[in-house]
Parts: sequence; C-alpha cells; structure tokens
Amino acid sequence: MEEGVKTGKILLTIHKDYLDYTAVIKQLSHIDTVFWAIGISALGIDEETYGMIHVDFPMHFVNAWDEANESKKRSFHFISSSDIAEDSTTMWVQQKIRAERKLFSFAEITNTRVIGMHP
Repeated sequence: MEEGVKTGKILLTIHKDYLDYTAVIKQLSHIDTVFWAIGISALGIDEETYGMIHVDFPMHFVNAWDEANESKKRSFHFISSSDIAEDSTTMWVQQKIRAERKLFSFAEITNTRVIGMHP
C-alpha cells in the first residue's frame, strides 16, 4: 500500500464515520468499484450493533455513493460470508441476509451493480 501511495496510484484516505460520508463525498464521485469487507465477529456482540455494522454501514455508503457518482458502471462487491442459509435462525446469518436483501433492492433502483460474495 505504501508503495502505491508513493507512486500516486493509491490515494489513502482515513475515514472513521461509516454513517456519514460528507467529508469524502467528492472522492466518491470518481470511484467505479468498491469491495466492501468491513465487519466484525458476532461473538459477544449484540444484534443491534452487529446490524449497524453489517447492514447500516454499507447502506449508508451506497446511498452516499449513489448521490455523488452518476457512473452507469458502478459495482459494489459485498464480501459477505459462507454458510448463509435463508432458513437459519442464527443472528449473524439473519443480519447478513438482511444486508444482502437491502443491497440488492438498492441495486434494482440505481445504476449500481451489487455482487454478494460468499468466500
């Protein structure tokens, strides 16, 4: 990463508020592809916090990105999880499914291609 920054091929931005993208909105207008892999383990985390991180954070991002970027070639790759089953009663699985559903619904009404990746 450091080498990429030195050569100018990578622009490093430290952004800490995943519910507000006002500070980086201009940068979002130039981005065509995002690989979203932000998340935490569900161990010891309550459902509200887990949902905020895994559902609200990416939804706030894609909404801000949609506002800032009119490209018809936007691609959002949501790095989800393996072993996701629709009939699961496990909290983290339900939240991942909720995130994917919201993102796919978002894709249907915008110029954004959403891909759920299950490594």
